[in-house]
Amino acid sequence: MATDAMVAQLEGDDERIPELAAQINNTAPKVPTWIRDELETMLDDLDVGNEELAELDVPAGFEDSDYWLGEAITHMANRVYATIQGIEAMWDTGKVSSSTPFFNEGRTERDEYRKALQKYHDFLPID
Repeated sequence: MATDAMVAQLEGDDERIPELAAQINNTAPKVPTWIRDELETMLDDLDVGNEELAELDVPAGFEDSDYWLGEAITHMANRVYATIQGIEAMWDTGKVSSSTPFFNEGRTERDEYRKALQKYHDFLPID
């Protein structure tokens, strides 16, 4: 089921990003390109998964959970994008401080993602 695969992807990304953040912190401002590349792959995978979900007919009773899954996807994508922007800001300026607004936005998106994913689970009409 595409929905289950997307939820698994989101949860996997949520676990992986802190590992990447540790690598970012250990190498800043000269963050290796492979980290940005992995984040871009995450973003691409989210886009593909979101497009696949958009093509599905949402069964009756699942409309609310579907809405919250869409919100979770959006917040995760925003989180990943903010992290990429933070890395690129450091590359452009050579200063760690240039990444702060982006990483702060990423943290906000992380929190919103987690709230949305919890609401997705709360609204699933399955026990």
